[in-house]
Amino acid sequence: MYKFVSKRFFLRLSALLSIVGLVALDWFVEGTAPAISFILSCLVAGCALLIMVPLLSEELETGRRIILFSEALFFAIYLFACGNDVSSCSFAILAIIPFILAGFFIFRTVRKFRIIRLVFQQDAAWVSVEEYSRFFYSVVLLSLSLLSALVLGMPSGPVSFVFVLILCCCASGLFVILWIRSRTGHTLLLSRRKEAVIKESMSGAARMSLPESPEEEARMNSTYKRLLSYMESERPYLRDSYYITDLCMDLGVNKVYISNVIKVFSGRNFRQFINYYRIQYAVGLMKENPSQLIMELALTCGFHSVVSFNMAFKLFMKCTPSEYMAKVRGAGVPSSPLGADR
Repeated sequence: MYKFVSKRFFLRLSALLSIVGLVALDWFVEGTAPAISFILSCLVAGCALLIMVPLLSEELETGRRIILFSEALFFAIYLFACGNDVSSCSFAILAIIPFILAGFFIFRTVRKFRIIRLVFQQDAAWVSVEEYSRFFYSVVLLSLSLLSALVLGMPSGPVSFVFVLILCCCASGLFVILWIRSRTGHTLLLSRRKEAVIKESMSGAARMSLPESPEEEARMNSTYKRLLSYMESERPYLRDSYYITDLCMDLGVNKVYISNVIKVFSGRNFRQFINYYRIQYAVGLMKENPSQLIMELALTCGFHSVVSFNMAFKLFMKCTPSEYMAKVRGAGVPSSPLGADR
């Protein structure tokens, strides 16, 4: 039930109501059914509103204000231009859309880089995919807006009417796509399987940012330093059955808290954090003895199997253990990306 009455639902609904409201207002003012050219401009305006619906990583309140301001601007433009012919009113609405979208993207970009840690969130890859899809749909919408303006500038006749009708169908289709995108969270540019692969390639845990309280941030930072010191001195990751409950007992903290600390400062979940240290240790052993067996190396570093060792090694080192050992033997040892990636 919550899915249908969420704040994002009302933002989507307001985009639809804006189209209906503008059409109904024109019908009331003019006393006749709105021209199809005016309906086209309203559909394009509605698509622009849907594009600005906040992503899951963006705050809802700011997005709500942006959309309400844009809706008020569309109605103000209509009321200002309603004394003129319908083409002038449609042109005015279409002309303001590029400026609204440009201002919106500038605002979002500045806000994103002002809070610099948002750029390095553990789900930054997926957020970028969502933003690229938004940009793609914006380009499509701006192209549609430009074509609509060109067609509305054509002399009235059967040919221009057919073009306007086609553009109306395109705008309606784009509105439906943007509605589904906003409702489901899917980009509709990639298959769901590819989207799932992108999400799985990230740290795998829920989004986590630094706490707002400086005291809490300092406390978490102190715990993380203590964690790093413990990992490097005691090497608990070499145990093949080392779980987060064991870590909690070793450090005297609770499970939720240490999970949050790891997510905030490393961008990984517990298992990936442990595997990071295991691979770092494995790289050191390979440099010391590049002739040892992969199975022996995997068990020494705390992995249950060669398969899990190979997967973790390739994730962090971008090559298989065998390939890395071959490079070590050939004195072409690549610089480890692990040292700067905690």
